[in-house]
Amino acid sequence: METETYAGSNNDNRREPRENTNTKTKLLCTFVSKRKLCVVCNRIMDNFDVDRNRIFVLKDKNIDPDRYILTYNIVVDLTKDKEQHHKIIPNTIPINRKKEFNCLYTIDALNAIIIEQTGEANKGADVKWEKFADCLLVARKDGELVVVETELESIQIF
Repeated sequence: METETYAGSNNDNRREPRENTNTKTKLLCTFVSKRKLCVVCNRIMDNFDVDRNRIFVLKDKNIDPDRYILTYNIVVDLTKDKEQHHKIIPNTIPINRKKEFNCLYTIDALNAIIIEQTGEANKGADVKWEKFADCLLVARKDGELVVVETELESIQIF
């Protein structure tokens, strides 16, 4: 694992996690080309309060090897959050994480898996997460499940 630091960002509002009942963290995922990696990382840091000032850079192992997947937690104010992250940083989606299997997924992908495994939408269904270790799971607009095998490229610390 390689750790790099970019000094090009000028966000003076970065801080360690806060103990504030009006805030929570939200896990986001941004898709970016290798060519735009530095620019997008700096833009993320300039526009969000990134928890622990870290961005995880994952390599797409099977679909597009020139694409990177950035994951990071932002601290959001519950009184102000309006889900505008995709407008600030293009190609950004909210995701969830199944820590035991290092699996990242969208809610739509989770629903697609449940339907695939049980034949119906069922909130109480058990998902066989081991099949999706080290993957990002997203669903296309038509509901088709897309499984992207990932590998940690680096952790960007600002």
